[in-house]
Amino acid sequence: MNSKTPIKLLSALTLVVIGLVMAFTVSDYGVSWDETFRWSGGDAKLRYYETLFSGNLNQAAALRQQTDHYPGLFDLPLALYRKVSAAPDYLVGHAWCAFFGLLGIAGAMMLARQLSGWHAAWLAAILIALYPRYWGHSFFNPKDIPFAAAYVWGLWALARVLQTDARNARSMLLFGLLAGVCMSVRVGGLLLLCYATLFLGAQLVVNGLVLGPLTFKRQLWENARWLAGASTVALLLLLVFWPNAHQNPFGSTVDSIKEVSQFGWAGQILFAGESYAADELPRHYLPAMLARTAPDLWWWLALGCLVYLAANVRNLLRQWFTRWSVLLVVFAVCFPLAYILIRKSIVYDGARHVLFIIPPAAALLAMSSTAAYRWFKDRWSARVGLVWLVPASLLAIWTLIDMATLHPYQYIYYNRLSGGVAGANQRFETDYWGTSFREATETLRANLPVREEPWRITMEPPLEDVVARFGKPVIPPPSLVEPFLGDNIVLVRSHELPAPDFYIAIARNGYDEMRGGEPVVEIHRDGVRLAVIKSFAPAPGGANP
Repeated sequence: MNSKTPIKLLSALTLVVIGLVMAFTVSDYGVSWDETFRWSGGDAKLRYYETLFSGNLNQAAALRQQTDHYPGLFDLPLALYRKVSAAPDYLVGHAWCAFFGLLGIAGAMMLARQLSGWHAAWLAAILIALYPRYWGHSFFNPKDIPFAAAYVWGLWALARVLQTDARNARSMLLFGLLAGVCMSVRVGGLLLLCYATLFLGAQLVVNGLVLGPLTFKRQLWENARWLAGASTVALLLLLVFWPNAHQNPFGSTVDSIKEVSQFGWAGQILFAGESYAADELPRHYLPAMLARTAPDLWWWLALGCLVYLAANVRNLLRQWFTRWSVLLVVFAVCFPLAYILIRKSIVYDGARHVLFIIPPAAALLAMSSTAAYRWFKDRWSARVGLVWLVPASLLAIWTLIDMATLHPYQYIYYNRLSGGVAGANQRFETDYWGTSFREATETLRANLPVREEPWRITMEPPLEDVVARFGKPVIPPPSLVEPFLGDNIVLVRSHELPAPDFYIAIARNGYDEMRGGEPVVEIHRDGVRLAVIKSFAPAPGGANP
């Protein structure tokens, strides 16, 4: 048996177990604030394509103007399946999103294997599965998780080319397709083509120092042909899924990149106990949130890797940092962060906008950790390696317990170094997407007595208070509550008669305190209130669980 077979089997088994856990828990999650907008965006694209294929070009052109600026590789298949499926929209969407979440974990594994072998691949799968924010978002984030999965697979394909010097039609088609998939999820995937141009060019220039003029010219032509072919494949795939580009491909691409990089959302964000408009957050917001939301396990492994790097910096400069595939992944993790900080791009809701760097970062950490462990063991002793490894194992178990305790709100995780979720209470955002509306609604429904007239519930805070705070009526969408009401509760406007019996709200932005009443349901995790339902009248018998 090949010596690599056991670890390969363990890696495959780990991925299967992760997939099974995702499949068995996918139905537990509530609806996120953005999902309904992605559903409507997919429906609009589907109407456009149906009209286009029917031959009604004028009507199709009008429908194209109603589509959003996002490409539709995620949205269109979801819209098609929602149209024919009897399952609730939110469950179909969560299953489709979880599929991409699992793809991201598999992509991190394959990238780590490409960089350092199967031991790193197995560790990368563990690291990203135990990254609570990635795990939580994997079930209901239809923007950032699909992009993260496509991004890491595109990096894997490019890393293979840089590592093997394979400039053939097969590698060109593979990278072109994966880059096209990434761009067809979000046009920012164009970064992959930029990375390919930069690193293939840099590799050629460095190699050109020892190549003769004829060889250099031949390789320059091979690179140019390979890049042109891969870019053509990627852009053609993008055109298939992006209605906006059907009229003006280049103009749409430029406009979308500008809109994404400087997205003009100016909602209120809680950061370090202060409320900021999203476009006025301090420059250190993103680094601070990444530091607070990275698992303690990652910090411990990174500390050991820093010791290893510091002790071996000269050798590593010769080994790793002359490997173009490693340089690519380091750049693919660091460049987006540097760009955001330099450009002061608007980011909010924790670090969700940069979730796409988590899979390649997991691959890098896995590569470094496996090398560091071998160094500890070989240079010192196996005991020294265990001194580092045993705490890492305990921290992994600790993180797993935290994830189970927070379920199904892993995406609100804060590491123990920063005080955990309890330490973040009223200082940082917790359930900013309102997924706890589901648990609150279902708890109320299960405990309300049956009566002839349905119970009436509103999710509208006083509009004058909301407008005074935000400058406009920012109200959570009904889709966060409606799928879970059952037959005995109806959602109503706050001013409708007869008056509502209950008010349901999340803690974000103080919605839970904007109306009085007796709390009859409260949703907590780690002692932090995420959602509340208040009764406008004395609590009905049995309503308080």
